[in-house]
Amino acid sequence: MVRFKYLMGLISLILAVQFLLPYQVEGGDKKLKVAMILPGRINDVSWNQAAYEGLKQAEKELGVEIAYTENVSVADVERVLREYATAGYDLILAHSFNYGDAVFKVAQDFPKIKFGWATGFKSAPNVAFYDWPAHEVGYLVGMLAASMSKTGKIGALGGFDVPDVVRAIEGFKLGAKAVNPEIKVFTTYIGDWEDAAKAKEAALAHIENGADVVYINGDGISYGVIEAAKEKGVYAIGGIADQYSLAPETVLSSTVLNVGFTIKKMIEDVQAGKFKESYLYSLKEGGVDIAPYHELEKVIPQEVKDKIAKAKKDILEGKLQVPDIVKPTE
Repeated sequence: MVRFKYLMGLISLILAVQFLLPYQVEGGDKKLKVAMILPGRINDVSWNQAAYEGLKQAEKELGVEIAYTENVSVADVERVLREYATAGYDLILAHSFNYGDAVFKVAQDFPKIKFGWATGFKSAPNVAFYDWPAHEVGYLVGMLAASMSKTGKIGALGGFDVPDVVRAIEGFKLGAKAVNPEIKVFTTYIGDWEDAAKAKEAALAHIENGADVVYINGDGISYGVIEAAKEKGVYAIGGIADQYSLAPETVLSSTVLNVGFTIKKMIEDVQAGKFKESYLYSLKEGGVDIAPYHELEKVIPQEVKDKIAKAKKDILEGKLQVPDIVKPTE
């Protein structure tokens, strides 16, 4: 009787282990943890929102665990990086050019953790830089601006003269001059990513000097530039995200960064143990594009739309090569 009870108990134990084993294996699969540190707010319809939405897209499509901190100053970013690293995050994305120094300092202390530096220019064994070279789509909206200008004067405004912003604005200038070699392009770097009031003032100066189309490439400063264009009855072209919703009767188009595409590629590489030193995706690779014209399509002449469509096709086919200029020119 004792032996029978022993055998029955042993059988029950074996069955229980067999039943629980799949759940133990599944529960033991560690979800990749990805954190993102942002310089601004996640609803800015620009740089930060595009990144946040890309992170959420990765969470949904790749099943990773995510976290983020918004409105992080350069002075505070090292602390936030260390907190995520200490918490065991596998990939930490520092989504600002200005975070570079802190990224490399913290990465040295956490060699097993992967870091991404947005719009950077150098790497380390566990640090990759990622960017969306927008010189080609800058060229396309430059063509649009010059084609829609009646004064022969247009404006281009950026946050700082960092490579990702400069290349978009220099591309814009080249595209405009391809349409009108005599066009005047006013250029201003605000020296801030979020100061909408300062950006509005700079845009108004361009408009007062005769610019009737203004292009903006920067975070929260987009609000100020687009508001100035709306108030003065001129056109604006957005940057980073499709900014049509900010002023439907003012925004002709935007240069759009496909942030989710790049973040997904980085995460997949970390999962596969193939983390690279850089992730750069231009128009040809699907990293950037020109936004739809939306309601203003009806005011853009068909020949202008056709000319831009042909230029885009030529870029994709390698027939048109737009120089990638990362330092401001006159």
